[in-house]
Amino acid sequence: MDGRPGPVRDAVASVMREWLAVLKVVIEDAVGRGELRPDVDPAALSFRLNALGMAANWQRQLFGDVAGVDYARSACTPSCSGAHRAPPADASGGRVFPTGTGMAATGVATMVAIG
Repeated sequence: MDGRPGPVRDAVASVMREWLAVLKVVIEDAVGRGELRPDVDPAALSFRLNALGMAANWQRQLFGDVAGVDYARSACTPSCSGAHRAPPADASGGRVFPTGTGMAATGVATMVAIG
């Protein structure tokens, strides 16, 4: 439908625009919370996460192949993990992980750390 004008395409495009906007806002929130590096490009990272998620879903839905989820995880490691900010060390040298309860804390930071 992406190349055919009409109400179905318009509806799909509207939903996808909204989804990408949500991803971008959540990534911006994660940057603001210090969960992702400050130099992360939210538009580019949301594109990559969406692309990997859609590919994994299509692999599973169209072909019944759950391996697509693992493929997406392994692709996310080099593509997205550079965005993840390493947690600061505490006095003992261990890592202190943020305990935020927002979507950023439970969503994007986890997605980019997959691997």
